Amino acid sequence: MHSLTARYEPDDDGTGELLITVQGDYAGTGAAWFSEDQLNAFCDALERYPLDKADLPRLEGGYWDDTKRGGLKERHVGLLVAPHDALGSLSVSVSLAEPAENADPYARRRAVTTWFLVGYNEVAQFARELKRLVAGGPGSAVLERRVS
Repeated sequence: MHSLTARYEPDDDGTGELLITVQGDYAGTGAAWFSEDQLNAFCDALERYPLDKADLPRLEGGYWDDTKRGGLKERHVGLLVAPHDALGSLSVSVSLAEPAENADPYARRRAVTTWFLVGYNEVAQFARELKRLVAGGPGSAVLERRVS
């Protein structure tokens, strides 16, 4: 059984910490802060059918580079959903890592990168559950592999 579980702990400023746990061939946890708008936009992208290969649902968070370059300096949560085959299977790619000690990007840290297959219905259900969490609902959102 492969699964991804998301929990959301909101702050009072329109942001919150998204905690992700993945289980399957590899397992791990990660967390990053996102705005409610970022998470709702990700959910909207997950609900599109069919997914556009040129604009895939992607969510990345961690420590951002404060220089003019911008971008992520250290990724703690990375999620990408992409078409897998002509039968409608979707590949869920998950990258999770703990923050480096003392903000040293070269420090050793635990990380996991894995993927598993799901269908459009499972992804749409996960998007609805995640939106409910962002809106203040209790519990967690779960995406499980139900296709072979």
